[in-house]
Amino acid sequence: MPRSTTGEASSVADLSVPELYRYQGAIAELSQQGIAARDLYPFFDETARILQQTLAVDCVALWELLPNRSAFLLSAGQGWPKGVVGSYTIDGSHRSFTGYTLRLNQDRSMSSYEAVVVEDLRVETRFRASPLLHNRHLISGINVVIPTPKGPFGVLGVYSNASRRFTSAEANFLIVVSHILAAAIERQEDEAKLQLLERAVNASQNGILIIDALESSNPIIYANQGFETITGYSRQEAIGRSCRFLQGQDRQQPEIDILRQAIAQGQECNVSLRNYRKDGQLFWNRLHISPVHDNNGCLTHFIGIQTDITDYKQAEAQLRDSEARLQGIVSTISDGLLVVTPTGIIKFVNPAAERLFCRSKVELLEQYFGLPVAQGTATEIELTSPTGQLTMAAMRVVDITWEQAPAFLVSLRDITEQYRVTQALAESEERLEGVLGSIQDVVWSTAAVTREVLYLNPATAEVYGRPVTDFYQDPQLWSALIHPDDRLLMEYGLQSLLEQGHLEIEYRILRPNGEIRWLLRRARVVRDDEGNPLRLDGIDSDITERKLAAEQLHYSATHDTLTHLPNRLFFLNRLEHALQRHRRHPDFNFAVLFLDLDSFKVINDSLGHACGDLLLQEIAQRLKSCLRPEDTLARLGGDEFTMLIEEIHTIQDVVLIAERIHRALFRPLNLHGQEIFTNTSIGIATSHIFYRRPEDILRDADTAMYQAKAKGKACYVVFDQAMHHNAVLRLQRESSLRRALERRELELHYQPIINLDTGQLSSLEALVRWRHPEEGLIMPSHFIDIAEETGLIIPISQWILEEACAQTLALQAELSAWHDLTISVNVSSRHMRNRDLLEDIDRVLALTHLRPQSLKLEITETLLMDNLELATEVLLELRKRDISISLDDFGTGYSSLSYLHRFPINTIKIDRSFVSDMQPHSENAEIVRTIITLAHSLNLDVIAEGVETELQLAQLHWLACDQGQGFFFSPPIPGPLLSQTLRAKFIDHNPLRHLKSTPGYLWPNGSSPSRVDKLAEA
Repeated sequence: MPRSTTGEASSVADLSVPELYRYQGAIAELSQQGIAARDLYPFFDETARILQQTLAVDCVALWELLPNRSAFLLSAGQGWPKGVVGSYTIDGSHRSFTGYTLRLNQDRSMSSYEAVVVEDLRVETRFRASPLLHNRHLISGINVVIPTPKGPFGVLGVYSNASRRFTSAEANFLIVVSHILAAAIERQEDEAKLQLLERAVNASQNGILIIDALESSNPIIYANQGFETITGYSRQEAIGRSCRFLQGQDRQQPEIDILRQAIAQGQECNVSLRNYRKDGQLFWNRLHISPVHDNNGCLTHFIGIQTDITDYKQAEAQLRDSEARLQGIVSTISDGLLVVTPTGIIKFVNPAAERLFCRSKVELLEQYFGLPVAQGTATEIELTSPTGQLTMAAMRVVDITWEQAPAFLVSLRDITEQYRVTQALAESEERLEGVLGSIQDVVWSTAAVTREVLYLNPATAEVYGRPVTDFYQDPQLWSALIHPDDRLLMEYGLQSLLEQGHLEIEYRILRPNGEIRWLLRRARVVRDDEGNPLRLDGIDSDITERKLAAEQLHYSATHDTLTHLPNRLFFLNRLEHALQRHRRHPDFNFAVLFLDLDSFKVINDSLGHACGDLLLQEIAQRLKSCLRPEDTLARLGGDEFTMLIEEIHTIQDVVLIAERIHRALFRPLNLHGQEIFTNTSIGIATSHIFYRRPEDILRDADTAMYQAKAKGKACYVVFDQAMHHNAVLRLQRESSLRRALERRELELHYQPIINLDTGQLSSLEALVRWRHPEEGLIMPSHFIDIAEETGLIIPISQWILEEACAQTLALQAELSAWHDLTISVNVSSRHMRNRDLLEDIDRVLALTHLRPQSLKLEITETLLMDNLELATEVLLELRKRDISISLDDFGTGYSSLSYLHRFPINTIKIDRSFVSDMQPHSENAEIVRTIITLAHSLNLDVIAEGVETELQLAQLHWLACDQGQGFFFSPPIPGPLLSQTLRAKFIDHNPLRHLKSTPGYLWPNGSSPSRVDKLAEA
């Protein structure tokens, strides 16, 4: 029993029964709490509370000895000021009450520790009470050491404010409590050690198992987290099972038997096994088992340590594969390999070395090779075979370890062929230099970064006019010679070259004499193996002559060769720019003037084309003098000119220019001594937001010009909204006409042509009509001009020709009286100019099987006179095909009978204007009589158009006109009604049967010649 040091001790026998129960109850309660405590310091606090209550003291303190053992910390207590517990420290030396208590018991065993009892601290001489005790006015107290196997944990003390003589029973009670605290502290330390050990085991990457050796199945009774990580099984899934479950069905492993034998004999064992994770994946497990014996030496458990060596096994397999591949490479590599000792003796050769030396392995091994001193670089050596054949080889040497000794690995590469190629390359480069020196283009090469000139061929001096050495001495000279206006372009070009890898660009240079030359540069970037620009290579070709030719070609393409004015293409381009500018800046306004010379054709035909050309040149000069420098004058063709007047403010600005033009052209022009007077009709169109294309505003100016020409000569007209409305309607009609053929809206009407001698039907004229879905039946006068302008007249004419021929063939087959019936089809001027006209006719005749004699083509005088040579050529070809030709609307054009004999014409048609105004004794009657008489003299038939009255028929009949056509006989008949109408009007009916004798007043002098007399007179 520990002893107590008291001033006057009393025994336990002096305790009353209640005091004894109180002490025993406190000890029992503290013992239970000490066993259950998981955290010491709350337990320390509870102990202080119970002690204060049990011993009826003012203060209780648990002084914890700090690790440096030089001070105590008040770590728990009761009765102390707030904030003191957990922070207050006292000196650990023997000069303090607490330190004295520890010093007194330092050489004693735990069982002999004594309590230090002080009745009055105020007069104590063995030590000094701490300021904390004095401040609390504490007088009496007991201190006991809290023992642990490692040494004192601290001191437990109780203190009273009143002078008190503590009994030995109280001291012994306090010592018992100190031992309860010591037991709790020791248990906490043991649990901490166990927790640390478990954490260490679980922190291990190895799987650690404890296996019951006493059970026959050797079940697992413990597994750490490493086991879970390696196998994928949780500890709960593994405990109670044999380790054999990790092998799955893969039981045929030799090392399993080794493991079983070791377990049966209770021996330590190391094996490597194929195991399978929970997900079925194979892993290699290196298992080490150690037996565990109890104190009596009996085997109780096995400890197993698992290590996942899958990566090692895979690396081992890869190493074997690598060694096999290396051996294969060494055996098959084309380079000869030798291992040579520091003394020069050959220890290893591969098959390539045998072939290179032309000797076997046996012949080479242990032979002296020599000391390969050139390490790290390739050295060329000569090898001589037993037959004397010379081989060039590139040798490289590296240090290696061979059979645990230093050696050299010698690599020999056969470069015999390469050596020959190098020699041939040198010869090729010499030839290349000769070629590069003979070509006229500049061939160059520069460093990509520094622009240092690497190569220039001799042509450089010829192109640049400077010695080649100037460029080598000054790398910036190339940039300095670029034309100033092209330097920025070349900077962008260089950037593009570096980004895209190639470049083709045209630029100018300045030669020393100031001459400008155009060059075409084609360059590319040469890069190193890492893709970095290494070199710029290129060829510069002198394209000056080609540029000049291109500029001349461009000028010819955009200018009129006669007047040297801009042509239509140039003018439309400028007009397009003006339109775009007007869209961007609505305040910018401009006007287009369309000029057409008055009576130019008369001048051209009367004085000849040479004078006409001189007239156009003189007109061009006068027109230019009327414009400002920023305005544009162009010749569209023929006698048509256009002007673009920019920066106008009002329409009056343009009107003034038009009047200026008229004044300039009012003065006579002198051509070869002959004064010529001419002027021009001008159409004016001003800029407007609705214009989208240059052709549109030019068209409107042209429309206004025709309005001006209709007003008379030397007039101008400004295009207005009414004209625009008409133009829009015309555009809409053009669009509708383009679809009319597709929609089968066109139809043919046929007007009969009557033989005025017999009154019988002799021919039909095919007349086209347009059955518009909204406007109804449209006459050709309202759409043929549009078709001519747009070119739609070609497909329309082809359709008319095909339909008319097919209809005529059907009529001929229907009635024998119509067997010789002919069909007249009008030919447009555009179709005449089209070279496909003859092919179209041949195709239609072949398709419809109509006889050529049944087809008659009608052409106008204007068409003939505008295209004399072409018309003659085409008409002769038609006559060769036995196709008849009619001259339509005779008398309204040139009316020159002198031309008629030059053309292969069969018939002339007198225009309806003469027939409709023909009255007895009138001028028109005499004109008609003259035309008929002269036509018959040329063996031409005559058809009179517009016959509408019996009087007109009578006059034509007695004038011996061959045929007549007009509403008197029949209006044009729709195709579907043609056969029925012809039968009704002309089979049983003769339009001449009611014709009366012509009265005398029809002719001058009262005489009415008969047809016989008329023919005799002719």
